Amino acid sequence: MTIVRYEPWTLLSRFQRQFERALGETPEDAPSPSVSWIPHVDIREEAER
Repeated sequence: MTIVRYEPWTLLSRFQRQFERALGETPEDAPSPSVSWIPHVDIREEAER
């Protein structure tokens, strides 16, 4: 009988890498607080409303 070492954190890290790869992200590409695209909007205040 072969003894297998159970390392849950290694398994979790592997799952995270596969999930990021499926989404097309790498740790360097992960979302940051800054935004790369901001839509143009017109904002104005009307006295009657």
